[in-house]
Amino acid sequence: MADERRTAPGRERRSTDPAEYWLRESQRVGRIGSYQLDIAAGTWRGTDILYEIVGIDENDPRTVESWAAAVHPDDQEEMLRYFGEDVVGRRQPFERDYRIIRKSDGQERWVSGRGELALNENGDPISMVARRGVDRAQLFGSDGQCKPVRG
Repeated sequence: MADERRTAPGRERRSTDPAEYWLRESQRVGRIGSYQLDIAAGTWRGTDILYEIVGIDENDPRTVESWAAAVHPDDQEEMLRYFGEDVVGRRQPFERDYRIIRKSDGQERWVSGRGELALNENGDPISMVARRGVDRAQLFGSDGQCKPVRG
């Protein structure tokens, strides 16, 4: 069993495995989260940084419905159409920049979502794994406009 340590007051225990540490640290610094969606169950699980980006905690449901509720109201219909028809229906990768409303504080954020379907032996989608889910607030304002880079 890997050694465990407490990373910060109130935070969960984490493995001291160097590869796992550097992956988490890269995701934290780059504001990049990842997730896996179980299409049949309609549930997903993700990394801590993704939960932080979306503004949810361990008590919040992780369902397709909760994801749709996080999408900006003006974009929900199009995002659900895109996911259902293009991604699942046509077996296309999920590649979309879109707005969300963080549940924790109501802030509007732009995120860049990228994911790929896993198919069963019949070619039916069974899951989608994110290649990245990036919080663009580090580079762009809530209006999607590029922020100046400061050294």
